Amino acid sequence: MAVPNGGCTEPSNVKAGGGHCRIRFQCAGCDFYEPDPSYRPALEQTIADLRADRETAVAMGVADWVLANFDHQLKAYTKVLADMDERVAGLSPQERKAVEAASKELRKIRAAQAFFPSDTLEIRRAR
Repeated sequence: MAVPNGGCTEPSNVKAGGGHCRIRFQCAGCDFYEPDPSYRPALEQTIADLRADRETAVAMGVADWVLANFDHQLKAYTKVLADMDERVAGLSPQERKAVEAASKELRKIRAAQAFFPSDTLEIRRAR
């Protein structure tokens, strides 16, 4: 099941079409979260956004538990990225090249899907 920046294999969430996440899509903290290297730029952006949001929260003087939540999410997403980098680094140069090429293609496909929502594509196919 597609979730922000990856996939989810948690059975009840998959059965519900992605609408039944018990941890409210805090994916990096879940063992069912499965990002692949094609999501690397999105994960980096998520980390940057979380850091910016945390700084805004500090400036707002929010409760400590809010800042702790940001800190935990940042730690989790940073670990996801480090684990992914470690797995990719363990590949042969040919495999790394293949993964990067596939990742670029997947990012292009996702960008096209964002530009042309699936209902638009269905209308075009029907013509």
